[in-house]
Amino acid sequence: TDHKETQQLTHTQLADMCDSHLVVITGGEPLLQDLEPLITELHMQKHGIQIETNGTVPPKFTQYNWTDNVTIVVSPKALHTPAKAEVCNEISDLYPFFKVLVEENTTEDEVKQYPLHDTFLQPLSNKPENIARAVELCKSLDVSLSLQWHKLINIP
Repeated sequence: TDHKETQQLTHTQLADMCDSHLVVITGGEPLLQDLEPLITELHMQKHGIQIETNGTVPPKFTQYNWTDNVTIVVSPKALHTPAKAEVCNEISDLYPFFKVLVEENTTEDEVKQYPLHDTFLQPLSNKPENIARAVELCKSLDVSLSLQWHKLINIP
């Protein structure tokens, strides 16, 4: 990201710039921000909305029942600690989808700590050895694979 030139945009201007069906809001911890005005605008423009959170902050959507209009994906950043897995299990009813990062040495037992309903395994940094391990774990645990395609095919 080039931060040399910045420009303040309205929620409508941001939504108008989105030319895909699905808009993913991520980076830092998005739920620390007041997203309701942007989500409202994206929803009015018929965009699908996904928010990727670390799961430590509850959503603050108040105006509408956003669970029908927004998909929230928890992506815990601390790899496979019992405390992180416990938090994920506690919030698994609030957040329906989980993305667990996989390294070459990630074990089945580490992944099984997380709620496995609607869980996606994503290779850390798209390293070939991490991709291979994620594929193995997906097959053995019957969960889905998530790849960062834009990085694999060099789309900036």
